[in-house]
Formats: sequence, structure tokens, C-alpha cells
Amino acid sequence: MRLFIVLGLLILAMCWELLENIDQSSTGDKSPVIHAGDKSTISVTYTGYERSQDWKDFIQKRDKLLKHIAKYPQEPEFKKDLAEIKRQMQAFKRDVVQLHEEINKIPLNTERLKLAKQFFDTGDFDKARAILDAEQITSEQDALLERQQELKAKQEQIQKQLDDKANEWLLKAQLTAIDYTLGDKRIPTTCQYFEKALKSGRAPERLFQYALFLQNNNQFKTGDKIYQEALKEYRELAKANPSVYLPDVAMTLNNLGNLVSVDSSRRTEAEALYKEALDIRRELAKANPSVYLPDVAMTLNNLGNLVSDDSSRRTEAEALYKEALDIRRELAKANPSVYLP
Repeated sequence: MRLFIVLGLLILAMCWELLENIDQSSTGDKSPVIHAGDKSTISVTYTGYERSQDWKDFIQKRDKLLKHIAKYPQEPEFKKDLAEIKRQMQAFKRDVVQLHEEINKIPLNTERLKLAKQFFDTGDFDKARAILDAEQITSEQDALLERQQELKAKQEQIQKQLDDKANEWLLKAQLTAIDYTLGDKRIPTTCQYFEKALKSGRAPERLFQYALFLQNNNQFKTGDKIYQEALKEYRELAKANPSVYLPDVAMTLNNLGNLVSVDSSRRTEAEALYKEALDIRRELAKANPSVYLPDVAMTLNNLGNLVSDDSSRRTEAEALYKEALDIRRELAKANPSVYLP
């Protein structure tokens, strides 16, 4: 008899210890959990998981295992299963609380979302999942994607037509630029047509043509601004496709250097522009000398003009001119009609 009493007390003690260690979330424990994507902690205030069938199933499995352990305290598999259930309960609770936080951030712009949240808040997760019908959502999404493609194709067609309008305005602007019968109206009228071309899109090649007209007609302030915008656009394009757009970067730098050099207070800025253009053109000429060596000579000549204005730098200017001359002599051997001038 005494043996049975001792065994009974041992079993009761083991059960009590197990009950103490069971996840307290089943009794409304407010232990902290981690924010999804955040290292800070919060207190659990959402208890909808306790009303869910999933949680009830966990409780049922846990209680069943407790009975087995009480009845067979020496069986290790039951304890192992109990530990796994406890781990799943903690993970479930954590995930549901984090999901509650995420759902509260979602804009509920559809009835389906509103209903899913209502079911979630009451712990009816099965209904929440069911209302988000995968087949229906897929059908609606596919229809929207198809419509998006149609609109994209339509937008591309519209942009193509706008580009055609831009080219018409550019040609009209350039034809107006040579109409000297307009007198004082020639420049403002031409600028008006260039601006209309830019309404179709401020493409760098359009900006460059506009800036070149302004430069050639002594509209330096506006020309500077337009060149700067073109340069910024060409630099961006050259990042992705240097072989195509670096020549345009160099050309714009060279022209901007010409424009800036007119202002004696900006000679240092002009020199930096020329030198950057020269560096780019030297690199391009290494791979394709017949195409880019003439540009190298041009920028050397421009830089020589700038440097020669400083009497203390005449030797430097002479070296620049001589290098430009050497390049042009070589080019003239193959194509005298172009390069002898």
C-alpha cells in the first residue's frame, strides 16, 4: 500500500511540474513577441488565436498527451510529443500575432479583404482563407495584367506619335532659325517651336539641338541651362550603355565648355569641362581612332584656345595646339579634302 501511495505522489508531482511548464498562452498569457521585420518587442493584445479551431486542436492534443504522460510516466515518446506540441503552440501564437499587425497595415480597399480581416479577427482562419479564393483572384489579376499590357502598348503608340510631332516641331524650329526675314522675331519664334518639341518629351538629343541654337545666337544663359539638362540625361543613359552615349556626353561637355568660356569669370569651369570631354574622347579613340581622333583634336584645339588666354600658360597652350596639329596632319594624309582645312 505504501508503495502505491509513493508512486501516486510521484506521478502527481510530475504532472504538476508539466502543467507549470505548459505554454501559458492558453490561459491568456501576455508574454512579449517580436514584430515581423522589427527587433523591438510588443505586448500581446490580440487573442483571436484562442478562439480559432487551430488553437483548440492544439489544446486537445496537449491535454491528451498530458493524460498519457500521467498514465505512462516512463514513456519518453509522450514527453517528446508534448514538447513538440508546445513548440508549435508558441510558433502559432507568435505568427498569428505578427499577422494581426501586418493585416492592420493593409489598405482594405476590397470587400474580399474586409471580410478576410473580419474572419481573422474572430479567429475563424479557415473562412478567412476561403474568402481569398485563389481561382477568383487569379482570374481577376490576369484580366488586370492583360489590360495593363494593352494600355502599355497604347501608351507606346501614343509616345511614338508624340515623337513624330516633336520631330516636326524640331524641323520647323530649324527652318525658322534660318529665316532672317523675321528680324527680331526669328530667335523668340524659333525658341517657341523648340519648346513645343520638348512638350513631347525632354529627350537629350532635342535638348542638345535647342541648346546649340541658343549658343549660336548668343542666348548663353538659357543655353547653359538647357545644355546642363541634356548633359544630365546623357550621363544617366551612359551609365547603362556607355558605348552608345559616352560620345554624346563628350560632345555636350565640349559645347558647354565653349559656351562657359565666353564668361571670363568661368574659365576654370570651362577648362574642367574641356578636360573631361578630352579624357572621354581619348578613351573612345583607343578603340576607334578613325571616328574619334578628329574629336580629340577638336577638344585639344578648344582647350588650347582657352589656356592661351593666360599669358603664363603659353607653353601649355602650345603643347595642346601641337598635339591637335599632329593628329590632323595624320588624318589629312588619308582624307585631305576633309582635314587639310
